[in-house]
Order: sequence, then structure tokens, then C-alpha cells
Amino acid sequence: MYMRKCVAALCGAALLGSAAPADCPDADLLVYDDAFFIPAFYAAASQLGVSYLQVHSYEELHTQLTTQTYRAVIVSGQSWENGAGWEPLLSYIAGGGHVVMSYHYLQEEPTLAAALGVTAVGNFEQGDVESVIQTATHEIWTGVVSPIDVEDTGAFDNGDRLLPLGGSESIAEFTSGGSAIVIANDGRTVINGFISDNVIDVDNMVELAKNEIQFVLPPLPDCNSNGIHDGCDIAWGISEDCQPNGVPDECDITGGTSEDDNGNGIPDECEESIPTVSEWGLIVMTLLLLTAGTVVFGRQRRPAAA
Repeated sequence: MYMRKCVAALCGAALLGSAAPADCPDADLLVYDDAFFIPAFYAAASQLGVSYLQVHSYEELHTQLTTQTYRAVIVSGQSWENGAGWEPLLSYIAGGGHVVMSYHYLQEEPTLAAALGVTAVGNFEQGDVESVIQTATHEIWTGVVSPIDVEDTGAFDNGDRLLPLGGSESIAEFTSGGSAIVIANDGRTVINGFISDNVIDVDNMVELAKNEIQFVLPPLPDCNSNGIHDGCDIAWGISEDCQPNGVPDECDITGGTSEDDNGNGIPDECEESIPTVSEWGLIVMTLLLLTAGTVVFGRQRRPAAA
């Protein structure tokens, strides 16, 4: 079972009772938690005005990743390891997907850890919890108070010490060492080595979550600046795409990809060819010549009177 929260820019299709096609995202974010927590990422998405689809099982997460389109994926608040495997998420990342993840079990998921640009070099057992300290200037830390204090909730595993792999960037560490927040894949992924719901200051965690969402969320394709995804403009009939090339026609015209000589808002290549004045002149001249030739030929064949 899952729950959807919509904003007008992306959920018009849902309100109209029709599913969005592949090039029109079902929502901005796909957010997974296992329903045992109330992650700060929901509050963050709501404050940002970002639409999200909420799922509570690995099976639902996998179904959504393989059948729908999202601008980014948030994985947060799991209470146990994923026995179903992470193949769809791994494929999503490898295919250029954007992900924020807070997970406590990466030491048992080396392939997932590598996809997120880290190696888990240790974990926090029950009673062994540390604060997260800022170690680099980065936009993710804007408005966030360091250190981020984390509490022991009695779980057998409270997080992982991370080691960034080549090309990854660590922007936070735990008090006794080991990276706590790592950015990888050219800024497409962020991994937190702690569970977001273990953070004592909820407002501080929400601020961090907002920054992480904004950092990984790719720009909204919105060539006509109407606040709606271009793919949804086309899918919902707000804009035409006569070629089709996945770009609203008005953007093809303003961008110079298409001509619009008569200024009617329709790319010239999508209109039936209408003769110009000179072309009409040639047509009329041809018709006159044909008519004159028919008359002359008819007179020449007229029989002589008796």
C-alpha cells in the first residue's frame, strides 16, 4: 500500500484520472520507508512543495522503479536489511538516477555501497551512537547546525562509518572518525551513514533533508516557464508537440529549432504547404495557358460549314 502527495505541477494527470506517461514523471520524488518510522524527508518534501509517492515495502519500491519515472529517489528509515535485493535501485543509479539514502546496513551490501561511492568500514552497535560533524563547506550544510546529534533508539545497528571511494566527496564525519555524509556520482547521489529518525533535533534533520533533496533533484525541464514539466505539458495537452520531439512546439519556435513564418504558433514543418503569391501567379498563368490552348485547339478542329 502506498500514499501519494501531489502538487499541481506534476499531479494534474492523477487529478484528471489518467496515468502520466514515461516522459511525464508520476511525481518528483519516490520516497521509501518501511512504515516503522516517520522520516524527516516527508516534512522536507512538503516544505519544498515537491510532490512525492510514498512506498512502504521493497517490492513496491522495485515496482515503481521499473514501471514509473521520478526525478529522484529517497530511501530512508529501513529497520532491517533488504532480502529482496537492490537490483532495480542499482540499475536506476547506473542509468543516471538521482538518490538520497540513509541506511544502516551497508556493511552487508557492498555492491550497493560501491554504487553510492563508499565502502562501509564499521557500524554502530546498540548503545554506540555518535554525532555528525561538518567537515567541508557545502550547500547541503546551509542552515544546518553542526554537530547533528544522534540518539540511540535501542536498535541493534544504528549506522555505518563510511570510506569515500575515488571521486566521492565527504562533507561530514562522526565524532570518532569515519565519514557520515558522502556525495558521489557527479553529485547525483548522497549517502548518510546514519538513520534520519535517530537525529535528536528534528527541525535540524528536516533542514538537512531539504538541502539534500534540492542538491540531487535535477532541474525541472520547463522551457516555457509555466512551472510544469515539459513532458507533462505535452501529455496533458497544455502544449502541442507536432514533430514529435519531446519539446513543446512554442519552445521549438522560440529556441530557433523551428520556423513560424506566419506567426500562428505552429511550426512551419507541421503545416500544410500554402502557395505563396508568386506561386499562385504561376498557377493562374498555367491555368490561363491551358484554357487558351484548349480554345485554340478546339477552333482548329471545327469542321467547315457545307
